[in-house]
Amino acid sequence: MWLNQDMRFVDRENELAFLNQLLQQPRSRAAQFVLIYGRRRVGKTRLLRHWIAQTDLPATYWVAEKENAALQRRKFIA
Repeated sequence: MWLNQDMRFVDRENELAFLNQLLQQPRSRAAQFVLIYGRRRVGKTRLLRHWIAQTDLPATYWVAEKENAALQRRKFIA
């Protein structure tokens, strides 16, 4: 579910600038992997969805659950 683009998005200029800078770096045609990690309920998913919408590039994201690292890796590569 994509969030309404009209919703206010504040106080994330530094994070958006960092993510946009990643797009400006010279890279091959290979995919890129970006990890966003932090406390729960601080807007990580909202930040990512906002950034994806403004880039207009194909993107996939995955939300990890509170599980041990080995199980998370298995789910990610499945």
